[in-house]
Amino acid sequence: MAFNIYYYESNVDCKFCKKRFTTYKVRPNRYKLVEEHTDFMPVYEGLNPLLYEVAVCPHCGYAYHKSMTRTYGPFMLLIDELYIKELKKPVNICQERTIDDAIVSYKLAYLVSKASMEEPLLLANIAIKIAWLYRLKNEPEFELRYLDSARDFYSKSFASNQEGNERIQYLQAELSLRLGDSKESKKGFSRLISDRSTSNKYRKLARDRWENYKYNENTNESIY
Repeated sequence: MAFNIYYYESNVDCKFCKKRFTTYKVRPNRYKLVEEHTDFMPVYEGLNPLLYEVAVCPHCGYAYHKSMTRTYGPFMLLIDELYIKELKKPVNICQERTIDDAIVSYKLAYLVSKASMEEPLLLANIAIKIAWLYRLKNEPEFELRYLDSARDFYSKSFASNQEGNERIQYLQAELSLRLGDSKESKKGFSRLISDRSTSNKYRKLARDRWENYKYNENTNESIY
């Protein structure tokens, strides 16, 4: 193709059908991270690279994110049975994408990951990114639906790891707050604040978030 100042083409060998295709990625000099929401949603100046994280094969419909690990052997048999055979028609979203295209790509990756029984943490991370995209579209009903799914998967991930993870604990509390479950949120933030093993970073994040929430609640301002 002619040189594109906004995107470059990434060559991908599909892990399912083995065919090669090219998909767009945003050039690094075309975006800049300017802030993060309290649930770590990145806000960019310029183009949004989040829209292009999932590669979707236009030949078979397999959707791949770099965080996926169950991309071989028996897992592919599950993907074939539970995902590929259920697809009506592969989509071609390999070039410039809208937010809707990106939502489709993540939902396909979500279905692939569920079919191959990926770990709850990976499913949580995909679900929260779908929620972020709906936030960009200003569609709170769908945003909250996927935030709820993400919280469930983060809870399962935390429960399966006795030592836990500060980021997961923080996100459990944060998503609970966004979902209107202040009781569960307070419990999660308090645990992070009081635990002596919590890093300074996450203790400060938890304390600041809860204090801001209480202040905004008293002044009837947005919690976000």
